[in-house]
Amino acid sequence: MLKQRVPLVLAGVAIAALFLPVIRGHANLWLLHLVPAQIFGFYRGARGALLLVAASWVLAIFTALSGPFHGTGPLVIISIFSLINGFLFEKLHKRSFIDELTGLYNRRGFIFYLDQHLAQAERLRIPLSVAIVDIDGFKSINDSFGHLYGDQVLCQVARLIKETCRAADVSARWGGDEFALALLDTSAAGALVLAERLRMHVEKKASLPITISVGVSTFPTHAGGKEELLANADRALLLAKKDRNMVVLEPDPSRLVPQY
Repeated sequence: MLKQRVPLVLAGVAIAALFLPVIRGHANLWLLHLVPAQIFGFYRGARGALLLVAASWVLAIFTALSGPFHGTGPLVIISIFSLINGFLFEKLHKRSFIDELTGLYNRRGFIFYLDQHLAQAERLRIPLSVAIVDIDGFKSINDSFGHLYGDQVLCQVARLIKETCRAADVSARWGGDEFALALLDTSAAGALVLAERLRMHVEKKASLPITISVGVSTFPTHAGGKEELLANADRALLLAKKDRNMVVLEPDPSRLVPQY
């Protein structure tokens, strides 16, 4: 994320530097430099706002070296508000994209990052796999032991997913007792290996007696877009749930196209 912010920060500093001869030591005019920081903090978070605020202050120091620079009070105040904007954005982002129970992304967050990964896969011509995970017999668990116990099962599976997935993978609570994984630069074979490792990890390591079924689909092998990718993974999951505790790849060989 930081790499994505740096070009924007450099562009903002470059534009601000063009106005140095006009602004000189006038602090009130210098406040205009922090307007991008306000906007940047709202869209990019506290760290992004901090970068731009710091850059503006560095330019202010260089300006002060060449002449008097008075009235820094408003400059300090608006700098603080820029950072607050960034902090509030991160809090709102977390609340809107994170599932409170499991700590994974929610459905909205998953779709957001899946769109980004899919665009990257198309641009770089690399595969992208999606796995949908379902807890076997979860309804009977809720009916027999109650919803609090069911919540413990969900948290247990979420923890094991975090332990199994790579740092670059996107894991989310898809809805109810289902989870979704977006695996960038992962072929169908690689996704099957990871899904099988997750299945075995849940079966052996969970402190609760639970198993999972997993459906896997891969772009561009099984799908040409997001909707098809998710639909095929869901179709594979339905087959896996028939026998339970298994992993199934997109089943229709007639849909296969050459991989990247």
